[in-house]
Amino acid sequence: MKKYLLLFSLVSLIFLSCKKQESQTSEPKNILNDNAFIVDTSSILTSTENSFTLKKDATIQQPKINEIVLAAPSSNCPNGMLRKITGVTSNTSSITYTTEQSNLNDAFKELHINSSYTDTFATSQTYSRGSALTLTFNNNLSIGNGVKLNGVVKFNYPTIDVRYEKESGSNSPKFFLIKAELATESSSLELSNTSGSPFTISEKRLDSFQLPNLTIIIPIGSFPLPIRFKQQIVFKALPFTVGGKFNFKVLPSINATIGCKYENNVWSNLSQLSINSSSTSNFTFADYFSNGSAINAQLTIFNPSYEITPMYVNILKGTLEAPNSLNLEIKNTSPNYSLKYKLDAKGGIKQTFWMGGIGSFSLSGNVIEKTLLEGNWDLLVGKWKLNTTQTIISGIVQNTNPITGQYIEFKENGAFYKSSDGVNWSPSVSEINGQPGVYSKNGSTIVTNGCYVISGSNPAIPITNYTITQLSQNNLVLEFYQPNSTTVSFKYNYTRVL
Repeated sequence: MKKYLLLFSLVSLIFLSCKKQESQTSEPKNILNDNAFIVDTSSILTSTENSFTLKKDATIQQPKINEIVLAAPSSNCPNGMLRKITGVTSNTSSITYTTEQSNLNDAFKELHINSSYTDTFATSQTYSRGSALTLTFNNNLSIGNGVKLNGVVKFNYPTIDVRYEKESGSNSPKFFLIKAELATESSSLELSNTSGSPFTISEKRLDSFQLPNLTIIIPIGSFPLPIRFKQQIVFKALPFTVGGKFNFKVLPSINATIGCKYENNVWSNLSQLSINSSSTSNFTFADYFSNGSAINAQLTIFNPSYEITPMYVNILKGTLEAPNSLNLEIKNTSPNYSLKYKLDAKGGIKQTFWMGGIGSFSLSGNVIEKTLLEGNWDLLVGKWKLNTTQTIISGIVQNTNPITGQYIEFKENGAFYKSSDGVNWSPSVSEINGQPGVYSKNGSTIVTNGCYVISGSNPAIPITNYTITQLSQNNLVLEFYQPNSTTVSFKYNYTRVL
């Protein structure tokens, strides 16, 4: 029969005895081991992580060394207790016990837990509403070494499940499960790096969210024993390993179930992951040209970590993490650019509280990957400066002097700009009626409706055909033909600029 170290009146004891008899049904029961006691919280004077003190005149039975005590949360024992007695010191009015952490397996002959956390919550932080958590980086958060993060991440944990089964007569649990679901929605992040030098930044904690306690009620006869778990979301970023300048945008969209199971003495990984992320970035040769060499960046853009801590004892804490990372490569071989999204499930559960012992189960081997962008750039895209040397094959202008100081720019979206000073590359540059020109490329032919006025002495030609006779990393040669003519009039020599 279970032993209770309680300050109850005789009437209370009779009531509990009657209730226990009435509750004998076929429902699963929770039964303490013979050396385990529930302490009446009113008898607790003080408690620390390694000891507690009871009122001597308030104890019916006194725990002995190697016995286990349990207590519900109270003012003098805020997070409850599940301890094994290692020492006893008695004085006139109180008894002080030194203790070590115990566990569910040693405390219970039989135990059944089936708990799901699905409540919505609102933290004290203004950017949290309901079960969705939001982190906003609208001030270009500087992570370090020139790396900046901008945008918003919205995520939530809709369900957290805990199950535990130990049958009477068994020396260990038959079944244990813990898992958390994670999802992101309406998120957008922009990352940039202004440093051209290789560097590595270690992991960084950006924020944390305190969730309501997960309280599991364990009915023991007529006594409902609450066990309190601290829940917290820690939002981390990094590490980054970066080898060049970059700027790109990504729309994170993921779903993850992260967790593990212990059944028939075997641990297994329950994690399931999916990626629906995308990117709105465009990579051109300018990204390579601006660095002067290949770019290789491995970036953990965010890593939400769910932490569950039994009875607020940090040495018992388990973590379920979902690091979201990007691998960016820009190089001069095919494919010229590649942006890949990776999702992993990490963390682990310490056995101490659930099974006893000092072992743990770590999640591993879960990485999945999705290619967001991959391909080869069009070398034409970028900014070009007209050289001082220009070949005029057949004149259509009165002034045949070489033209200097002119710049052109080809955009991936088909926009075509020109400037006479090499500075103004904004869409305000006038091509036709205040609008940028439009170009199309078909093989070696460029067709543009941008008005390209040479030397200012001839009317602008609204439709202009160019033939690319040379296109490399740094040089562009265009030949110009007059409309309805097969005779080359001009040959333009350009050098790529930033």
